[in-house]
Amino acid sequence: MKHSIYLSGLPVGKFLLIFENFPSVNLNKGFLNGNRAFPTFEDVKERKTTALLAIKVDYDDEEIDFEEIISAFCKELENGLEDSCEVPYIKKLIAYDDIYFGIIAKSFIDEHNYKSLGISIEKMCNFFPYKD
Repeated sequence: MKHSIYLSGLPVGKFLLIFENFPSVNLNKGFLNGNRAFPTFEDVKERKTTALLAIKVDYDDEEIDFEEIISAFCKELENGLEDSCEVPYIKKLIAYDDIYFGIIAKSFIDEHNYKSLGISIEKMCNFFPYKD
């Protein structure tokens, strides 16, 4: 079955590297949970919206497990790559559109001692694809 999860906290290029060899994963960069529809990168960078720069990860759970995605994300943060993302429009975040996946993400972070990474887990309210 097809699902989506939304991640923020790393530069887009790092997300591409993390997931390039994952089967049936499609990435879309965009803006998450903002207070304005269809923001531009300049709007987000200048904080004219509350949106965060994020990646939408579409995947097929028959080919890859949700926890594999979360694990790869957490390992990159743990390796210290988050230091290059100290900007206000990127936040260490896992956003879900189904509460079930929010619960799994929280449990995974708790069970694998990733609490110290400071990852927020929030409901996805909106996502607008980035237009180049």
